Amino acid sequence: MLILISGANYFVMFVGWEGIGVVSYLLINFWFTRIQANKASILALNMNRVGAMWSGISLLCLKLSNSGDTLKFRYQAIVERL
Repeated sequence: MLILISGANYFVMFVGWEGIGVVSYLLINFWFTRIQANKASILALNMNRVGAMWSGISLLCLKLSNSGDTLKFRYQAIVERL
Protein backbone atom coordinates (compact mmCIF):
# COMPACT_ATOMS: atom_id res chain seq x y z
CA MET A 1 0.00 0.00 0.00
CA LEU A 2 2.96 2.27 0.57
CA ILE A 3 3.90 1.98 -3.11
CA LEU A 4 0.37 2.94 -4.11
CA ILE A 5 0.33 6.03 -1.92
CA SER A 6 3.87 7.32 -2.31
CA GLY A 7 4.37 6.66 -6.02
CA ALA A 8 5.59 9.59 -8.08
CA ASN A 9 3.58 8.78 -11.20
CA TYR A 10 0.61 6.86 -12.51
CA PHE A 11 2.61 3.80 -13.54
CA VAL A 12 3.90 3.29 -10.00
CA MET A 13 0.35 3.73 -8.75
CA PHE A 14 -0.72 0.94 -11.11
CA VAL A 15 2.02 -1.37 -9.81
CA GLY A 16 0.94 -0.61 -6.24
CA TRP A 17 -2.67 -1.41 -7.13
CA GLU A 18 -1.61 -4.79 -8.51
CA GLY A 19 0.35 -5.48 -5.34
CA ILE A 20 -2.65 -4.68 -3.17
CA GLY A 21 -4.77 -7.06 -5.26
CA VAL A 22 -2.36 -9.94 -4.74
CA VAL A 23 -1.92 -9.25 -1.03
CA SER A 24 -5.66 -9.00 -0.43
CA TYR A 25 -6.17 -12.35 -2.16
CA LEU A 26 -3.47 -13.94 -0.01
CA LEU A 27 -4.78 -12.43 3.23
CA ILE A 28 -8.35 -13.54 2.62
CA ASN A 29 -7.30 -16.98 1.41
CA PHE A 30 -5.12 -17.59 4.47
CA TRP A 31 -7.73 -20.02 5.76
CA PHE A 32 -7.74 -21.98 2.51
CA THR A 33 -9.48 -24.98 4.08
CA ARG A 34 -12.66 -22.93 4.55
CA ILE A 35 -14.75 -22.85 1.39
CA GLN A 36 -16.25 -19.46 2.21
CA ALA A 37 -12.80 -17.88 2.59
CA ASN A 38 -11.75 -19.38 -0.71
CA LYS A 39 -14.82 -17.97 -2.49
CA ALA A 40 -14.31 -14.56 -0.90
CA SER A 41 -10.67 -14.43 -1.96
CA ILE A 42 -11.55 -15.24 -5.56
CA LEU A 43 -14.21 -12.51 -5.48
CA ALA A 44 -11.67 -10.01 -4.11
CA LEU A 45 -9.18 -10.98 -6.79
CA ASN A 46 -11.80 -10.53 -9.52
CA MET A 47 -12.84 -7.12 -8.19
CA ASN A 48 -9.22 -5.96 -8.11
CA ARG A 49 -8.73 -7.22 -11.65
CA VAL A 50 -11.68 -5.13 -12.83
CA GLY A 51 -10.11 -2.07 -11.23
CA ALA A 52 -6.75 -2.93 -12.77
CA MET A 53 -8.35 -3.30 -16.19
CA TRP A 54 -9.80 0.21 -16.01
CA SER A 55 -6.53 1.57 -14.66
CA GLY A 56 -4.71 -0.04 -17.58
CA ILE A 57 -7.16 1.46 -20.05
CA SER A 58 -6.70 4.89 -18.49
CA LEU A 59 -2.90 4.52 -18.65
CA LEU A 60 -3.18 3.62 -22.33
CA CYS A 61 -5.37 6.66 -22.99
CA LEU A 62 -2.93 8.84 -21.06
CA LYS A 63 -0.01 7.53 -23.11
CA LEU A 64 -1.85 8.10 -26.38
CA SER A 65 -2.84 11.64 -25.41
CA ASN A 66 0.76 12.53 -24.52
CA SER A 67 2.21 11.34 -27.83
CA GLY A 68 4.33 8.70 -26.13
CA ASP A 69 6.11 11.01 -23.70
CA THR A 70 6.56 8.82 -20.62
CA LEU A 71 7.57 11.77 -18.46
CA LYS A 72 3.97 12.93 -18.68
CA PHE A 73 2.90 10.08 -16.38
CA ARG A 74 3.92 12.30 -13.46
CA TYR A 75 1.11 13.84 -11.46
CA GLN A 76 2.54 17.36 -11.65
CA ALA A 77 2.85 17.28 -15.45
CA ILE A 78 -0.81 16.31 -15.79
CA VAL A 79 -1.94 19.07 -13.42
CA GLU A 80 0.14 21.65 -15.33
CA ARG A 81 -1.68 20.76 -18.54
CA LEU A 82 -5.03 21.50 -16.92
